[in-house]
Amino acid sequence: STRMDELAKIRAEQAKRFAAEKKKGNTASTASSSSTPIAKKGKVICGKYFVDPPRQITMKDMEALMSVYVRVAPQKEAYVQKLQLDQDSAEFFQSFMVRAGFAMQRFGLMYGRFNEKDKMVTVDCIYEPKQESTAHGFEEHAVDPMQDTVNLLAKRLGLIPVGWIFSHRPDRGDYVLSAKEVLKTAELAAKHGPHCCVVSVSNLEGTTQTDFNPWQVSQQIVEIYKEGTLSPNPKEEHLIHSERELEAVQEDTDKAGKAHVVREATNDVDTTLVTVPVPITAGKSEWRNRFGRLNRPDHKPTLSGDVKNVLQSRSNEPFWQILSDFHLLICLLEAGVLDIDQDIPSVVKAIKQKDEAMVAAIKKKVVAATGASSSTGPRPARAPSGPSQNAIQQVVSICQCSAQEAENLLLATDGNVEKAIELM
Repeated sequence: STRMDELAKIRAEQAKRFAAEKKKGNTASTASSSSTPIAKKGKVICGKYFVDPPRQITMKDMEALMSVYVRVAPQKEAYVQKLQLDQDSAEFFQSFMVRAGFAMQRFGLMYGRFNEKDKMVTVDCIYEPKQESTAHGFEEHAVDPMQDTVNLLAKRLGLIPVGWIFSHRPDRGDYVLSAKEVLKTAELAAKHGPHCCVVSVSNLEGTTQTDFNPWQVSQQIVEIYKEGTLSPNPKEEHLIHSERELEAVQEDTDKAGKAHVVREATNDVDTTLVTVPVPITAGKSEWRNRFGRLNRPDHKPTLSGDVKNVLQSRSNEPFWQILSDFHLLICLLEAGVLDIDQDIPSVVKAIKQKDEAMVAAIKKKVVAATGASSSTGPRPARAPSGPSQNAIQQVVSICQCSAQEAENLLLATDGNVEKAIELM
């Protein structure tokens, strides 16, 4: 921490000089956010590029810079001590891969809370942005028209970005994170804070059993990432390429069992050197996560189908409770039924205060948009021959399961749609 404090002082002094030079018009402009061009008057000191280098630098300053920008060493423990993952969010994320036989990979952005005192991340919700899914990976769309709205919705719900989650094939290689995945995590940590984590999801080979593994990348690699000098090695997925030479530092043991430090000058750093495991536990979010996901390739939720089914199956619940589903709110926002500025503040307040009157006008808008009945009544009775097709379709739409799975759930709950949904 002392080294990082010294580094912070150097940055603060450099920032003051840079601001003064900027007023004079003597600073060079950067071409892009992903790379840092070297200005003619700039200088690299101990691996750190300075647009306006300090006139004097002590040995202590040099050591602080070297420890962050040159010597890449393993981080002993993660900044986050524990990650708690909402069970419904985890289930909905992995269920898609299971249904597809892990032939399609996905990723999602995690929203939740961070307890600074306990250093614990709580994942409440997962949003899957627009993407192309293949058997070997995924490709994020350059633009997701709903991303800013989702970010604002999460903020209104009291949630912050806490990292991301992705799936991968179990046979992809002998490494926990690829260079691309490390850099994605570093990008989020640089933008949102050192609490950001990444969760990798894979099935045990030959089975449908899934494994969730949380990680963090070292704070050091995040600092180097901010320079814009890192990229994935084009030939080896587990290597991070650096435009400038780094010194990889690792502990090893000789034949006699004696520990020693191995140092290697390199432009390619193995991802295992900069990844740190995080303990995981299951939890239950205060926000529901049972509604269908917006950008899934197999099904897009509709007002007349999915939303209407939710209103009918949960008609005995207060409307504020129905609206406490993160993904239902996203669907209503995307369809233009709700407005992020005019309606969501009232929804959040009604949920917190459990006040039905506060969402009375919103209920009318939603019911009118879906064509559902605003009155409550008994659940559809189960036909003698088995669950009704309407009941099966409701469970399929809400739980995103197969018709056979829905029928089995309804049989187990004597045709009660709500109990079947909760059981799923």
